[in-house]
Amino acid sequence: MSSQIRYCICTFGRQGVAVEVELFLDKAPSSSRFLTSLLPIEADIFNSKWNGAELFTVLPPMNPSVVENQSESVRRGDVVMFHWPTGHRGMPNRPRAGVIGAHTELGFYYGELIRAYSPAGPATGTLVGQIVQGLDDLAEVAQTMRRAGFGRLKIVPRP
Repeated sequence: MSSQIRYCICTFGRQGVAVEVELFLDKAPSSSRFLTSLLPIEADIFNSKWNGAELFTVLPPMNPSVVENQSESVRRGDVVMFHWPTGHRGMPNRPRAGVIGAHTELGFYYGELIRAYSPAGPATGTLVGQIVQGLDDLAEVAQTMRRAGFGRLKIVPRP
């Protein structure tokens, strides 16, 4: 896919709620290119154990991972990439059971009570984008998704 993709549509779970994400091509060019090179993405969704109101998916590792637009402070609507080594303790049980190695987490922060954290303490991630449409809808259905199951996430370029 083209590295010039600026907007993606991310559809969450069985409820099919969609959000539009603007990628930060100027602030996080390598991370944006990495993400768009994987499109279309279809992967499991997980609810964060450590970060509060965050949904995330697991992607292959970004090799080499780069330091750009780093932040430990997240806000509602942020889309953040975290790069984790093999054996990261914050990995959900299902992928960990598959003996996953180094990986990238792509997190979508939808609520007010949030933080960038891991079992080892504060985490620094790459702020790769911002949810620009559909954030309130995602926040509303995320509570239902927590009880009913999350399903899959699909990410495609905006038409």
